[in-house]
Amino acid sequence: MKNQIRISLRAAVPAALLAGCATLETLQQESPRAWNGPERSIPRLYSGTAFDFVLLSFPNESFALLDLPFSLVADTLVLPWTIYTQLARGNLELVHVAEEPSATSPR
Repeated sequence: MKNQIRISLRAAVPAALLAGCATLETLQQESPRAWNGPERSIPRLYSGTAFDFVLLSFPNESFALLDLPFSLVADTLVLPWTIYTQLARGNLELVHVAEEPSATSPR
């Protein structure tokens, strides 16, 4: 029984730490990165959820589907702040890059 709890905690802790990852990215950056997407901007209201949908249009970004419910909750929690910033600054402009950066490329 204790072993099952430990295994569950090992899986749950990283998931909880990454919860709402797209929301955190859109709140921390003025211009979140997107790769070759047709979208030029996303609203600040529920920006993490919108950014997850942008990411879902790219191959190898299926993690966004797992992040979607957590981003929805996180976006709801920060809604008063995002309403203010939407009115003050408008939409978030996405940064478009030619291709997804590889793990071997220098930064």
